[in-house]
Amino acid sequence: MASKIYKTTAAPLLLAALVITATPARSQQAKFETIMGQPSWKLLSSSVKAYVTETGGHLGPVIFDWRGRKLSPYQVAP
Repeated sequence: MASKIYKTTAAPLLLAALVITATPARSQQAKFETIMGQPSWKLLSSSVKAYVTETGGHLGPVIFDWRGRKLSPYQVAP
């Protein structure tokens, strides 16, 4: 049972780490890219890469680098 709880709670905790560690300083510019056909800001930290769309502020895709593994726990709608 503990492993099931871990799997369902790990993604929100890792996303919280992104918000804390990837907030750019005032002098830095977030990189702007087109991803999956949407103009988006690219947010990076040492362990997380995420994109936030310009038009709706939607988050995705998000890629976590956890112990050398690339994890993408969020589904992006077509």
